[in-house]
Amino acid sequence: MQAANAMQVKALQEQLDEIAEQITVIDGRVKEVLRGQQNDRIGLFHSGMSLYLEAREVSDEGLQKLLISQSLRALSDAAAQLDLELQEDVAYLSNGEYKKAKGKRMKLIDEKMVSINRCFPVLHQASVARTAIYCEQGEVKAMASALEAYSRLIKQTVGSYAGLLAEFDTSDDGTDQGIWRSRAALQLDVSTLSKALSAPEKTFYLEAITDEKEAEK
Repeated sequence: MQAANAMQVKALQEQLDEIAEQITVIDGRVKEVLRGQQNDRIGLFHSGMSLYLEAREVSDEGLQKLLISQSLRALSDAAAQLDLELQEDVAYLSNGEYKKAKGKRMKLIDEKMVSINRCFPVLHQASVARTAIYCEQGEVKAMASALEAYSRLIKQTVGSYAGLLAEFDTSDDGTDQGIWRSRAALQLDVSTLSKALSAPEKTFYLEAITDEKEAEK
């Protein structure tokens, strides 16, 4: 009976080991898919930048406008997707979801920080690029709108969790000059500019004066 029990325990252990191995394989494949998705989003950003650089060299005005429009679309899509990914990664850390996996907490935290550190610089560049393109095209209101969107993005992600991210990021020294508190300082107050741009335009009429007394006044 003891021998039979020992054989059952051994068989059960082998099954558990096999399941654990399968989970590891599946986990690895899931991570590959996630990395691939992030690569696609980063690739979309590079595509948008390439299109704009090409547009600047095009002499045909119609084709140039088309390429600029496509570049802005690619940059906007990349920024939106990376923004969502960044918010999900930050929420994962702030909600303490890594605590559910005992023995793997540091590994999960490090993986999220790698993803965040890879995602944020590209998101930053995509947002700034859109703003610069609008500015160069003379679209000042669109430029201000892009700046406002970028400021909200910083506030919702980095701004509210700079201390938490600094704590988890081994490359951050934890000071105000550290990586994440410096990034949180990128919030811009463009509300005054936006109000000024959205206000109705004022028209002034000039009238020629012929009377000398009126001219003196």
